[in-house]
Amino acid sequence: MKTIILLLLTYLCSYQAAAQYDDVKQLMIQGATLHDSGKYDDAIAKYDEALAIDPRNMELQYEKSFSLYAAKRFDEARKLCEKMIDNFKGIAGMENVYCNLGSIYDDTGDPKKAIKTYNKGIDYFPGFSLLYFNRGLTQMKIKEYDDALVSLKKSATLRTSHLSTNYWLAELVVNDNKYAGLLAYLTYLVFDRQTERAAGIWKTTNKILEAGVTRTGANSTTINISMDMLNKKKKPEDDFSSLELMVPLMTASKSDSALKSITKDEAGALSFQMQLVFGLLKNSENKKGFFWTHYAPIFDEMKEKGHVETFARLLKADLEKDSGAKSWLETHPDELVAFQTWLEGYK
Repeated sequence: MKTIILLLLTYLCSYQAAAQYDDVKQLMIQGATLHDSGKYDDAIAKYDEALAIDPRNMELQYEKSFSLYAAKRFDEARKLCEKMIDNFKGIAGMENVYCNLGSIYDDTGDPKKAIKTYNKGIDYFPGFSLLYFNRGLTQMKIKEYDDALVSLKKSATLRTSHLSTNYWLAELVVNDNKYAGLLAYLTYLVFDRQTERAAGIWKTTNKILEAGVTRTGANSTTINISMDMLNKKKKPEDDFSSLELMVPLMTASKSDSALKSITKDEAGALSFQMQLVFGLLKNSENKKGFFWTHYAPIFDEMKEKGHVETFARLLKADLEKDSGAKSWLETHPDELVAFQTWLEGYK
């Protein structure tokens, strides 16, 4: 009899625990849905209901802190994040809490404390790219540009496909090293060609590709090359002088009538130009520095795998609404699938 009662009690406890788990799960889903709809206070109320059932649930506490942050209830969000760090220090999943807390400090006017928070998070989670990215943004905000560059390079190393990392790396260097910036911009466009930011990047990219080339007539072009660049003796890191010399020549050749007969259309001409530029990346003898070692191999591999034309057509179709490029993509589904499959290796 005692055995039967014990088994019954065990079953009832297990049933109750399972029911509570289901309740918590449903409340969390409801909270996330409300958060995604911008109803942050309602989401917080759902998380509080769930926390009343399971007060030690780390994921619930993080989701609540994130909604508090989104609702600009910064003091409540900060206190919850600090409490979580005291209770769950170093546990997987806490990397997001350090990101959240750092962002709160940054947004409330304490960037130095934000950087310290990101650094503490990095101590526990050195492989989490967003901690470096967020630290880089804060460092840019207080004009610590060299440190920001270090942070963003680490973020890019850990996650090549992170759009904002590629964007801000390009923005940091493009004025001093336009071809280093070009590679970061192009990497962004490999992953996104649909947003307003992508459209702006495409305009900048074209300006870089056209730099040094002046159309002086229907059949005449002037190419300007800096003598300072030609006189360089010692090559610094991320020196792209080979592109400085050759890209203007390649750009100017796009208007050549003989070349037009080969490339057929503007997307074909862009593909031809990119093939030549990416070939220079492979054949350069001075591959030193982050932009050479991190970004150049992406486009070297793109060329080697035969995906450059697909990329060029996607750029023209998505960013310029080029009908010829769209038609080419529609009639070359295998090439498009191959490009997308290749891209998965960089996500």
